[in-house]
Amino acid sequence: MKNRSFVFAMFVLVQVAMAGSLLADGRAHRRAVLPPKPQLEVEGTITAASSTSITVHDSHGNDVVLALATSTLIRKGDQTITAADLSVGDQVHVRATTDNTTNTAVEVVVQMPDDETEIEGTIKAASATSITVHDSHGNDVVLAVTSATVIRRGDQPINAADLNVGDQVHVQAQLQNSVNTALEIVVQQPEDQQEIEGTITAASATSITVHDSHGDDVIVALTPATVIRKGGLTLTAADLQVGDQVHVHLQVQNKINTALEVVVQRPMQLLEIEGTITAASTSSITVHDSHGADVIVMLTDNTVIRKGDQTVAAASLKVGDRVHVMAVVETAGNTAIEVIVQGPGSGDGSGDGNGGTTATANGNVTATTGSQLTVHTEDSGDVTVTTDSSTIVRKQGSVIAVADIHVGDGVNCLGTRVDAHTILARQIEVRGDGSGHH
Repeated sequence: MKNRSFVFAMFVLVQVAMAGSLLADGRAHRRAVLPPKPQLEVEGTITAASSTSITVHDSHGNDVVLALATSTLIRKGDQTITAADLSVGDQVHVRATTDNTTNTAVEVVVQMPDDETEIEGTIKAASATSITVHDSHGNDVVLAVTSATVIRRGDQPINAADLNVGDQVHVQAQLQNSVNTALEIVVQQPEDQQEIEGTITAASATSITVHDSHGDDVIVALTPATVIRKGGLTLTAADLQVGDQVHVHLQVQNKINTALEVVVQRPMQLLEIEGTITAASTSSITVHDSHGADVIVMLTDNTVIRKGDQTVAAASLKVGDRVHVMAVVETAGNTAIEVIVQGPGSGDGSGDGNGGTTATANGNVTATTGSQLTVHTEDSGDVTVTTDSSTIVRKQGSVIAVADIHVGDGVNCLGTRVDAHTILARQIEVRGDGSGHH
């Protein structure tokens, strides 16, 4: 009898110990903090749908399978719908988590093309019920914010009170009764946005490849929300061509570059004028050129005016001065980049007042070595262009360093002739119409 009591007591102790171990193990599991799952965003057309998954043909031409869970939020406009309401052909924006090889949808937004719009820009005014966004077209758009509006900064949900003037946002909105209501507001983080400049080497309806100023080939996705401009004209992806010089504002998400704005840069047209000033003010001069024409040239704060080795002010230009002018041809007129007042001893107008002969080298850069360039010109073949501390280098109106000039860039160089195939440049304009990097 004692033995039976002892065995029973030992059995109870073992059960208690096992229960304590399981309880401790459970508590340990509850205390464990799992790392957040990677996030994925997919936009495209549903090509297959069931109660447990959808397949989306995305903007990059890929078919992405996304599992639907009971926790997946599915919306169409302001309405919450079920998986059974999703149909083949629906345009959707999906936010998902990815775990190994499985993508699980967190949110599926069915887009309604007739009354939905996407807006990209900067918040100019913000309250608990609305924001005003200055968009990429220069318009101010007022958007109502409701309790159903999804607001995110990166992967973190935030409140309307967290929106600030100056925030860069991407807004998906619905237009009803002339009122824009924000369905989703994504505050863009500065580290997610980049700007690149270069030459298009491949183009399609959904992406472009840009050979940038660092010599890298960058693939950039194009979406229906991408703004494409050339001067004052709005273009489509079909208008982008291999060889176009572009400036691209893009967003990086999940290692994918998506263009927010593509600006096609118009090749800079340069004009050289040699002649005598017949009218002068602080804002313009009229030059009677060697062809007998009177050319009006605008002067700006960026115009470099030289007399010999001296930089002088616009007020020092006088009627009767012989000048050599390099100007940019623009819609509003000719704008002087540089005006060189020539000395009286240069009867043929070719001198620069400092004993040298004015010379140009216009073409594409074929080699760069420190402060020296080799420029292939149509008239003189290869010309060596040397520079010094007084050489001014500009690109699209901005001053850059000689080191920023790359092989393949188109340049217009103005300077003093050293020998038949060498000039010392005073001014170098980097054009946007070079043939690309080699």
